[in-house]
Amino acid sequence: MTRDETDMTSRPSQNGVPAISKVRWSGATSLAVATLALAWFALPASAQVTTRLVTAGGSATTAKVVPGGSTSIDVRVDAPATQTIGASFRLSQTAPGTSGYVSITARSFAGSIYDDAASGTPDGTVLAAGSALLDPDNDDNLGRSTTGLVGAAAGSNLMVVNLGLTAAAATPLGTYTIRPTSGVSFVTDPSFTDYDMSAASFDLVVGQTLAVTKSGTGSGTVLADSGAINCGATCADIYPGSVVNLSAAPVAGQFFAGWSGDCSGVGACQVTVNAARTVNAQFELAPAYSLAVTRTGTGAGTVTGTPAGIACGVTCAVAFPQNAVITLSAVPDPGQTFTGWSGSGCSGTGTCVVTVSGAMTVSAGFARAGQASQVVSVPTLGETALLLLALLLAGVAMRQLAGRRR
Repeated sequence: MTRDETDMTSRPSQNGVPAISKVRWSGATSLAVATLALAWFALPASAQVTTRLVTAGGSATTAKVVPGGSTSIDVRVDAPATQTIGASFRLSQTAPGTSGYVSITARSFAGSIYDDAASGTPDGTVLAAGSALLDPDNDDNLGRSTTGLVGAAAGSNLMVVNLGLTAAAATPLGTYTIRPTSGVSFVTDPSFTDYDMSAASFDLVVGQTLAVTKSGTGSGTVLADSGAINCGATCADIYPGSVVNLSAAPVAGQFFAGWSGDCSGVGACQVTVNAARTVNAQFELAPAYSLAVTRTGTGAGTVTGTPAGIACGVTCAVAFPQNAVITLSAVPDPGQTFTGWSGSGCSGTGTCVVTVSGAMTVSAGFARAGQASQVVSVPTLGETALLLLALLLAGVAMRQLAGRRR
């Protein structure tokens, strides 16, 4: 079905309902001509036909390419209660104001409900450089009709045509909105009633690639504050010259060693993606250091640690990642006492909290019950002299008493 090869006389709509007085559909080789004269009529309330421009095989209305890159879109219609006989349309770039960068470089009717290969404008014309350029619209009809203008079955998500779009290598970075050209783009039903296609739109984002790589012996995730980068799974995206902030998060027990490429240091990474950019994030396994517990004194007991590892008794030295925070607790055996901590900044008889920053040793003292309170009194020199004098005098007194008795 074509409209560029068609003589069409349309009257203005009444109450928002389009009306057509004369339509002539012709094939590319003029093998079939149908001319109908229609009186004024109004569309039934149930007759609704809408057009959508979406990514090929999908439903997104946005695609991203680099300058010189291409994407593929489907033109689809939803006509749940209306048969149609064809679509005749052109494409326009409606924003931004500059145009002449995007071209139609491929066209396929595979899967289309409009199956008359003899209708429409030939590919050689449609895809010619001058005709295909959206400046602001292309020059030729991109649609076709059904064979014999027989109504295609009503339905939703019906394929009209697949089109390839290419942004020229010199395309400025930005978002380009593409629509069926207003006033010349219609889907038509068997009564030759036209349904405007121009409300459909598609955004082609032309930008540069920001790629994230990761290195080192560790693991982690890099997240962008906009776009799709969550690396992890998605490590590249296209940005139209915008500023992107990247953040790095190591997995537990490891550390982020820094950025390289288009960022440096270990802080936030901010990149202006006005050219192809690559940023590397380095993650490393955290160094491990030994935390050793010794038990001192005449008593006995156990020392345990949180997180688990130290259980001394049995396990008295464990390697922990740098900056790990370990809490040690001491429990004396029955009949014993815990006398306190020493080493690596620990003291007192409460819990011992150690931040591992290197090889570290903590001592836990235990004593027999009551031993710590036993006191041995040692006399002074003066006290000893007085005692000896008292003993001497006592001896003299005892001899005198014995002399009297004789």
